[in-house]
Amino acid sequence: MNGLLAKITDFFAGSGISEGAAVVLASIVIAIAAALCCIIAYFVSKKPLLGLISAAVGKSRGKWLSRLYERGVFDRLVLLVPALALYFLSPAFGPAAAFVRGAAGCAAILALLFAFGRMLDAANDIYSTYEMSRLRPIKGYLQVLKILSYIIAAVLGVSALLDKSPGWILGGIGAATAVLMLIFQNTILGFVASIQLTENDMLHIGDWIEMPSRGADGFVIDISLHTVKVQNWDKSITTVPTYALMSESFRNWRGMWETGARRIKRAINIDIRSVRFVDEDLADELFKLPYVEGYLESEQQPTNLGALRTYLAGYLKDSPDIRGDMLIKVRLLEPTEYGIPLEIYAFAATTQFDKYEDIQSKLFEHIIAVIPRFGLRVYQSISGSDLAGGENLFGKGGK
Repeated sequence: MNGLLAKITDFFAGSGISEGAAVVLASIVIAIAAALCCIIAYFVSKKPLLGLISAAVGKSRGKWLSRLYERGVFDRLVLLVPALALYFLSPAFGPAAAFVRGAAGCAAILALLFAFGRMLDAANDIYSTYEMSRLRPIKGYLQVLKILSYIIAAVLGVSALLDKSPGWILGGIGAATAVLMLIFQNTILGFVASIQLTENDMLHIGDWIEMPSRGADGFVIDISLHTVKVQNWDKSITTVPTYALMSESFRNWRGMWETGARRIKRAINIDIRSVRFVDEDLADELFKLPYVEGYLESEQQPTNLGALRTYLAGYLKDSPDIRGDMLIKVRLLEPTEYGIPLEIYAFAATTQFDKYEDIQSKLFEHIIAVIPRFGLRVYQSISGSDLAGGENLFGKGGK
C-alpha cells in the first residue's frame, strides 16, 4: 500500500499526462477511494452493531443502557469505524500519510466527543427522575464537563493534525490565558453562580420567583450553566443569566409553598363619618351576631368599628379556609381622604392560586355584606350614576 500512490502516478504519467498533473490525479483517486471505503465501512458496520446493542437494551432492566441508546451514544461511537478505516488507509497517501493519520485521529476524537456529550445528557435524564434533582440540579456541572471536553478535544485534535505534543499546544494556550478568560467570562460567572445557588439552597426547579429587573414572575423550569428559565404566569418564558441571580435581588416564594399557606393582606375603606359609639338600639342588633358579646360587655364605650373588628377576628379564627395556627389580625391603618382602611391580615389554608382567590373573594364579599349591620358604611367615591340620580338626593323632597 505504501507504493500505491507511486503506481497510480506512474499509470497516469504513462498515459502522456505531465508528472505534476499525474500526482494530483493520483491523489484525487486515492482520496475518493478512501472516502468510499470509509462510507462503506460505516454503513456495513452500523446496522449489525446497533442491532446487537438494541437487543442488549431490550434484555436489560437497567436505566443506563436504555437511556444511552435513546440519547444516541452508540450511534456516535459507530463513527469510530470510518475514522479507523481512514487511519489504516493512510499509508496509501504517501507523503501525506502523516496528515491523513492526524485527520483520522481528529475524526476519532470528534466521535468520542459527541458520544461523551450524549452520555452526559443521558446522565442528566436519569438524575432528573429522582426527587433530589429538583433540589440539587446538576445540569450546570455537566455543561462545565462538556466545555472541558471540548477544550481537551481541541487540544488533542490540533496536536494530532500538527503532529505536535499536547504540551506544546497547552503552552500556547497558557500564553493566551487573558484572552480565554475574556471569552469564557460568562461561563466562569455562571459556573460560580451555579455553585453558590446550589450550595446556599437559594433556588430549586419548581420555585416561584419574582425578579422585576428581568421581567420574571413565575416558576423556574430549568437551571443551566448560563441561564435560568422562568415560565411566567402568562405562560411566556423569561431567560435570566445565572450570574444575575447572585448579583441582583429576587424573591423566592418557596417558603409559602412549604408552609402550605398563602397570606391575605387586603384592606377595605370605611367611611369615617359612619363610625360612632354603640347605642342601645345598635347594641340590640349586635348582640344577635356571634363573637361581639364579650367586646360589648367588656368595653366602657364600645364603638361599632371596634365591634366589627372583634367580629371579623372571631369569624376568621373559626373559618376552615383560614389557618388558625398562624397570625390573624384585623387592624386599622392610617386614615386617608378615602376613609379609614380596615385591613385583614391572615393566611389562607391553601397555596393554589384559584382556591386562594376564591377564599379571598368570599371573605371580602362577607365583609362588605356584614358592614351595614354594624351601622357602618364602605367609602366609595361619587360616580356618574350618583350625580345622575341627584334629584333623589338633593331635589324635591330631599333634605
